[in-house]
Amino acid sequence: METWSGRAIELHKGDLRRLESDLRGLSVICTDGILWITQEGDLKDYILEADQRYVIARRGSVVIQACGDARLRVAPPLEFAAAHSKHKTTRRN
Repeated sequence: METWSGRAIELHKGDLRRLESDLRGLSVICTDGILWITQEGDLKDYILEADQRYVIARRGSVVIQACGDARLRVAPPLEFAAAHSKHKTTRRN
């Protein structure tokens, strides 16, 4: 299994990444560009722009697609909060 936490990931337009396992509590942070996110068992899709995050709140695969060239990080919520407390947040309902 690949370790995602804290690592910068660059995506080109149309690239997909799948996060699997129980990742509840981790944040997907869009650091540049626009990302589309969908998660298994969730009827909603999410769009993140730079400086927004998506908090994984359930088990199941998370699929991330770049809408253009983009960068992201996956980080524990506390790491995100400490480093970026002033940034916008996109959360699941």
